[in-house]
Amino acid sequence: MSQIISVKMARPSEDEVKSLWKLFHATEAAEDRWHRESSEQFLERLDDQDISDEERTFIAIAWDSLVQGHGGFGRFMGAYDTLIYNFQDPNADHIAVHPKFNALFTESELLPVVLEGYADARNTIAELENERDAALNTCTLIAEALGITGAVAGETIAKVQQLIGENAALWNENSVPEVKLGHQMQCWAIVRRTSAFNGKTTVRVAMLRYLNMPCAGGDDEPDWALQDDNGDYYNAVGWHSYHGHPEYSDYYQEIEQEEEVLAWQPLVYPDLPEKFAASLRGNN
Repeated sequence: MSQIISVKMARPSEDEVKSLWKLFHATEAAEDRWHRESSEQFLERLDDQDISDEERTFIAIAWDSLVQGHGGFGRFMGAYDTLIYNFQDPNADHIAVHPKFNALFTESELLPVVLEGYADARNTIAELENERDAALNTCTLIAEALGITGAVAGETIAKVQQLIGENAALWNENSVPEVKLGHQMQCWAIVRRTSAFNGKTTVRVAMLRYLNMPCAGGDDEPDWALQDDNGDYYNAVGWHSYHGHPEYSDYYQEIEQEEEVLAWQPLVYPDLPEKFAASLRGNN
């Protein structure tokens, strides 16, 4: 079983400290009277006195340490006063840490928890900044695809929000067109493409068709079932691009895996303006 033994170390009393300060001031006075380089003259005077070798050695060492400054007596006294004033418990007659530091030491036990929370907060901020930048980039790309150019970040967001608000009834998000079996719907689509090579994102407005032409892959397929280049039937459900060719059969191509339709609206051709309709009828 371990045992902890605490020992209290007495600190100098006020009278003892005052005595040391008196010695310090006496040292300063001697230094003013005797130059530090005049120790040889001082030692010559000691030789004239009837004192023992031990006394002479003591005086010489005290002179060398105090007056000549080799002992750093002034720095020692200054450092001691600083420690007493800032770190010593004023109510203790022994060496004891000031109560304010005990509180700090206790609180420091929570430091790892605080640092962990700080790191989590920094990571959360970084994630939010990345999400913001990604959203801003997507918003800017959509704006460019819709013809909004020359706008700074804040204006781009405002214009896109305005455009979406004005056309909220037209654009459909998070859904696909309801198309009858064996039919298709021609649509305008906002398509986002994320490159698998470098992660670059582009957004464009494209004319696509949503096909609802499922196929089980057998030989007995309905008339609307689609065939690939090899003549095999395939399951055509989802977004496709339509390609017409003057010499070959028209064909559909499913959008790439890197592409995603963000929103869509049916392609509705506008009515012919009346003045053009009248001119075609031969009316003035």
